[in-house]
Amino acid sequence: MKPVGAGGFGRQRQERLKAQKKLEAEWREAYANIIREAMALENVLHNDVKECTRLAFGPKKTDSGSRAFVRAVFAFIEGGLYSLKRIALYVGTQQNLFTTSELALLEEKSYDIDEKGVVRQSPKYIQLLNNVKFSFAAHARVYHLSFKINTQDPGWFALVEALKVRHRITHPKKTEELTVSAQELKWAKEAAEFYARSRMQLSKTMLKRKKRLEKLFLDMHQPFKRRE
Repeated sequence: MKPVGAGGFGRQRQERLKAQKKLEAEWREAYANIIREAMALENVLHNDVKECTRLAFGPKKTDSGSRAFVRAVFAFIEGGLYSLKRIALYVGTQQNLFTTSELALLEEKSYDIDEKGVVRQSPKYIQLLNNVKFSFAAHARVYHLSFKINTQDPGWFALVEALKVRHRITHPKKTEELTVSAQELKWAKEAAEFYARSRMQLSKTMLKRKKRLEKLFLDMHQPFKRRE
C-alpha cells in the first residue's frame, strides 16, 4: 500500500469539511423550517383569538362568541406550547440534553405493551399548567438558559381560573354552565396576555444569552412583537 501523501491528507480534510458543512446546512434548514411552521401555526391561532375577541367583547357580542373566545385562547396557548416543545426536541436531541422520559413528554407520547407483547404508542395528555412550566423550561434548556414561569404574576392566577372555565364549558352538565361571565372573559384575556408576555420574556432572555442566534430568534418571535 502506498503511503498517503500530503496532497491526499489535504483532499481528505477538504472532503470532511465539505461533508460537515453539508450536514450543518441541512440542520439549519430543518431548524428554520420548524421555526417557520411554528410561526405559521401560532399566527393562525392568534388570528382566531382576535376574531373571537370581537364576538366576545364587541357591540354584537354573543354567548357563543364568549365560549369561542375562551376556547380560542387555550388553543393559542396549547399550540404555542407544542411549538416550544417541538423546537426543544429537535435542538435538544442533537445535544443529548433530555432523559428518555423527557423526550416522550416533548413528543407528547406514551408507550405501553399490548396483549401480544408488542410496544404500542399513544398520545400523552399533560395537565396544562404543568405543561406550561415544562415547555418553557425545556425550551430554555436547549439554549443553556434557566427560565421559570412566574407563578406569582397575576396572569398565572388568571390562567388557572380561565382553565376552570374552559373545562366547564367543554364538559357542561347544566345549561347555566355554558354562560361565561364578564369576569371569566377578563381572566381568559389576561391568560392569553400572560402567555404572550412570558414568551417575550423568554425570547429576550435568549437574545441576551445567545447573540449569535439573534436573527433566528427575532424571526421566530416576530408574531409576538406584533401582538403587543
